[in-house]
Amino acid sequence: MTTFRALLLSGLVLTSVGCSGKSDSAAPADGTTGTTTDGGDVDPNSGSGTTHTVTTTLESMEFMPADLTIAVGDTVRFEMTSNHNAIEVSQDTYDQRTVARLSDGFVVEYGETAEFVFSEPGVHFYICEPHVMMDMVGTITVE
Repeated sequence: MTTFRALLLSGLVLTSVGCSGKSDSAAPADGTTGTTTDGGDVDPNSGSGTTHTVTTTLESMEFMPADLTIAVGDTVRFEMTSNHNAIEVSQDTYDQRTVARLSDGFVVEYGETAEFVFSEPGVHFYICEPHVMMDMVGTITVE
């Protein structure tokens, strides 16, 4: 069964795409967009800059790369395995290695692949919820 959903998350739109490859999205407040898939195709038109990939493996407790510096307009593609997720958190939550999702932050669920276009400079902090105490954390610095 194909499902479609669009969630507005702090100026970014997260769109789920089912097996049909169709998506539904709205215009984000700040121009940041995101697309997720569960086996379908990722929208190749979601960004205009370079695409960077952050991966995980079943065996490791780390994001690869853990710290990424990108340009405004670049896309970050998260490829999560079934035992890892990536959620955006505040710097304080990141520093304390606790779990408190940003209400307007990006979320990549377990086993999901998602792309996000970053349209404004700043630092984004993210963690893997079950492995944050093992220092499975990352940053994206947008210049």
